Amino acid sequence: MMAQFQKQLTALSREMNRLDRFYHQFAKQHAINYNQLIILYELYTQGQCTQKQIREIWIVSKQTINTLCNRFVTEGLIQFTKTEVDGRERQMQLTEQGRHFATPIIESLLQLEATVSTQFGEQRLRDLTTEMTEINQLFDKQL
Repeated sequence: MMAQFQKQLTALSREMNRLDRFYHQFAKQHAINYNQLIILYELYTQGQCTQKQIREIWIVSKQTINTLCNRFVTEGLIQFTKTEVDGRERQMQLTEQGRHFATPIIESLLQLEATVSTQFGEQRLRDLTTEMTEINQLFDKQL
């Protein structure tokens, strides 16, 4: 018989997966995949970032992000610039064409997120984020 904590963690995992599935489905509705969505999301909302930053935030493999970013460069959607701090690390940003492509997708997503956040409640969302951060830190200590 499953212990109560196992049932709770399983239920939590299911709900996190359902939330993740929303973003996968949203991407599919816009004829892109989830990994393309997160690249566009970060570049649109942050202005510029590195591949490493995207990998660390979204926990996606180096190869996946590199391949998609190179494809976006070929398609004229993003451009690379060298950073002043470390010449090996390259900042990425949307080109004008990339911004034109990303704007309707990401603005639609931001509006959906704002609607859900309002319905759920900003304080509840902050509390949930705090709790998730704490449980993730506890699990990280066990690795």
